[in-house]
Amino acid sequence: MVSHLARRPADSRLAHLICELECRYAQAAQIAADGSFSFPVTQAQLAEILGITSVHVNRMVRSLREKGLATISKSAIAVHDRPALKRLAEFSSDYLHLSAGWRGGEREAFTVAAVRPR
Repeated sequence: MVSHLARRPADSRLAHLICELECRYAQAAQIAADGSFSFPVTQAQLAEILGITSVHVNRMVRSLREKGLATISKSAIAVHDRPALKRLAEFSSDYLHLSAGWRGGEREAFTVAAVRPR
């Protein structure tokens, strides 16, 4: 999976990371009611994770925000348009081996009662 990710454009890498994190946070019931989840990582650290410069990370974060896909703040990520973000990332959660309840569904498959506040 790592080599597959390394061949992607930077915006797709970032989108893929966000989609995977959202899946994992949702599986752990750690998504807030507004669709955000904790992400206390600096842009410099994110650059290291993605293998790009922090300047380029800044551009990609701004691009996702301007497209209305996601917002990344100092301590959280909020996904605004999950289907479009998944398309950009060419994301499939199949390799994550998640429960059947999340795998094919959208966020609407989860009830508000299942979401713990941050």
